[in-house]
Amino acid sequence: MQQIEEIRQQYLSYLVDASFVRVDAVCQKELSRYPTSLKILYRHLHPSSARFTSRQRVRFVSVPPDLNTNAQNNASWAINAALAAGLFPKLLILEKGKMQTLASSQPVAFHPGSINFKKRPEDIVGGGTCLMYFTLMYVPCGLRGVGKCELTWSVSRHSKRLYAWETSPVNDHALLLLCGDVEFKVRPLSLLNVNTDETTTRQPAVGQIVVDRKLKFQVDAKTALAFKALRSHLTSALHVRLRGKAPNIKLEDWVWLAFDVLSCKAAE
Repeated sequence: MQQIEEIRQQYLSYLVDASFVRVDAVCQKELSRYPTSLKILYRHLHPSSARFTSRQRVRFVSVPPDLNTNAQNNASWAINAALAAGLFPKLLILEKGKMQTLASSQPVAFHPGSINFKKRPEDIVGGGTCLMYFTLMYVPCGLRGVGKCELTWSVSRHSKRLYAWETSPVNDHALLLLCGDVEFKVRPLSLLNVNTDETTTRQPAVGQIVVDRKLKFQVDAKTALAFKALRSHLTSALHVRLRGKAPNIKLEDWVWLAFDVLSCKAAE
């Protein structure tokens, strides 16, 4: 718990120092009382040092309410979106009940020690198309019942099975708004002649969203254009934040709209 609180304080300090978020003088004073980021990082890399060299208990820093709304609402979508943006392109694509890596299209299975072992991938994604992972490891065929530490020594060029460790479903909306390079394609309206009643009907426009030239989502044209506009304004708002400025009211409205979209279920 001590290490978790120290890392949480470190992350909050980074956001304040980068002017990405603004806090009052009371919160800044609380953050200044604690060890510097280098000391926190050293304790994180060497847990035993904090146990024997530091006798002072870690005090909890209260996060301002306006920065902690997602925690109060138990919004797991925010964590899912942050993990997707941070771990991309560590994705497993689900096709016909089988998983494969996004980068090299290698077949992957759940590791026997994973919480998702013996589960069907389609039951985990919940309507989505991908899973994100943290670790991939090669294991010789026939190897069973080994721990994670032992698996680090079992990597071999002749291994044929690739296992995923620490996996979780990812919302398609997070992929479209926060991940990779996205290309939006829209096929213009075309006329379709119907000979039965000698009338002419319009064929609806078809859109396609491509993430990193590999992930393809087939949507209607209006949906593609809507995601294009939303991603563009969200990126502009993030750039303004990174420059230490506050977005204007219009950009803030786009940010809240993006939050609403990210909190929805995966696109069909």
